[in-house]
Amino acid sequence: MSEAARLLERAVIERGYEAGGIPILRVRPEYYHDIISLFAGMDYMFVSLSVIHWRGLFEVMVLLYSLEHGPVIISTFIREDEEIDSIVDVFPGAYLYEAEAYEMFGIVFRGNPRLRKHFTPPEVETPLRKEYELQETPIGGWRH
Repeated sequence: MSEAARLLERAVIERGYEAGGIPILRVRPEYYHDIISLFAGMDYMFVSLSVIHWRGLFEVMVLLYSLEHGPVIISTFIREDEEIDSIVDVFPGAYLYEAEAYEMFGIVFRGNPRLRKHFTPPEVETPLRKEYELQETPIGGWRH
């Protein structure tokens, strides 16, 4: 078994497909950086990084693309109080995406040398966290 296959065996929690048939690998957070590096070594390019806040958990998702193999999503979950390794050493273009996730959600990316606010005033803290009580709001006769 190759080193890459052993890494995938240890790291991958779940394999599946997202909308449009894009393959997704959900990986253990401690292997997130290693898996991103593995795919970079297979000529995958960075496309984007996005975050979903699931009340208590963050899902960090990285979309990669290969001209030969097409797209793949690498996903991991971390708790609100956890940090995650930065991938800017692998994909420098991920810097602003990580800075946005830091600013909007408060996620700390270990190893990102310039993690700071870019988009909101200093008094605004983590505006995209779901830290509010859900309630019904009447809109046009419908309750949401």
